[in-house]
Amino acid sequence: MALPETGIAMAGIKLLNTARINALPLPERGKRRVSDGGGLYLVLRATGSKAWVFLWKRNGQPTEIGLGRLSDLGLADARKMAEIARVEVAAGRDPREAFRPKDEKTFKDAALAVVEMKSRGREAKTRHQWERDLLYRCKTLHSRPIENVTRSDILKLLRPIWNDTPESGRRFRARLEALFGYAIAMKWRQGGNPAVWKHGLEHVLSAHTDTKGHHDAMPWQDVPAFMVELSERKAISAKALAFTILTAPRTNEALQAQWGEFDFSKETWTIPAERMKAKTGKRKPHTIPLSPQALAIIHEMGETKISDYVFPGQKRDKPLSNMAMLNLLQSRMKKPFTVHGFRSSFRDWVGETTDYPRELAEMALAHVVGNMSEQAYRRGKAIERRRPMMLEWAAFCVPSEINANVVRLHG
Repeated sequence: MALPETGIAMAGIKLLNTARINALPLPERGKRRVSDGGGLYLVLRATGSKAWVFLWKRNGQPTEIGLGRLSDLGLADARKMAEIARVEVAAGRDPREAFRPKDEKTFKDAALAVVEMKSRGREAKTRHQWERDLLYRCKTLHSRPIENVTRSDILKLLRPIWNDTPESGRRFRARLEALFGYAIAMKWRQGGNPAVWKHGLEHVLSAHTDTKGHHDAMPWQDVPAFMVELSERKAISAKALAFTILTAPRTNEALQAQWGEFDFSKETWTIPAERMKAKTGKRKPHTIPLSPQALAIIHEMGETKISDYVFPGQKRDKPLSNMAMLNLLQSRMKKPFTVHGFRSSFRDWVGETTDYPRELAEMALAHVVGNMSEQAYRRGKAIERRRPMMLEWAAFCVPSEINANVVRLHG
């Protein structure tokens, strides 16, 4: 098999696997190489040692660089190092320079390198996605030495989106794993990979049971009984969760609600455009007609107003943590559901028990419905059309057992 000279024709063939490596016999004397393809070889010695090397042609002559012992460097990481070496060869550089000790590298150094490697030759959208996750979302780690970043740091990045947007959370984690894998392969980091799932984050983050990114939703039939149970709790997180269920926004949209967003004369709450989710196109503000039950919660929070945020957190001038409602739901109340899943509960209730049209329910969830002209028309007409639907949902959610409290607060 030819050695890589340009790095273009030689792709990783991946001839080896763990089982085959374990079964390889040692040579009786000297050494022998076993190829994984693309210039990566495992060198077996009669002494019992096993080590990875990368071979390429330099000025037409075979040249070898040691990558590390098999006991220290697994097959996956060896392949990553070989990929880095092939990129260097393709660029006309000596790959040995890439693996020589350098000045201490930061998280941002690794992020920029990985973004460049993963987006080379691909469409602009791919670069944007990698930049968003490794540069924008990780700003707090930019100046940190990559060697010093811990699993706790990674959890702080992942937890805000892990349960609200599982698909985004999974992709973000995978990109972080790629970043640390690169740093380890480049010998910028000696520790393990803090973003790996198996034998790592699986022990501290809840597993996403639905690989398509759906959220575990409470059956709509069970919501009234749950609201009774929830009404017995006095924590701010309980008030925030009840309000979220009644109004059906996304978690961050609810927790970051500020007093200036409410029009009590019109009994509406308008979420600003910058806080709305938008898969494509321009973000738009979203107005939600408020039921008496939802207004009662807002009025109750107003009696002890201490912040611009309706649901204040423990830190001064900060809203409630976006994990607060989920912790209440799963850890304290022992319910196997997600906060976001209540949006599905609402949607299922509309579809199974009412005659309201599908598009009205979708608009209540701030989902895009129809073309741009239809959307503009509906924005102007749909708020009052949605009001009776939201009133019925609230009346269903808040049964007679807790209506007296609602009347007292609202009246």
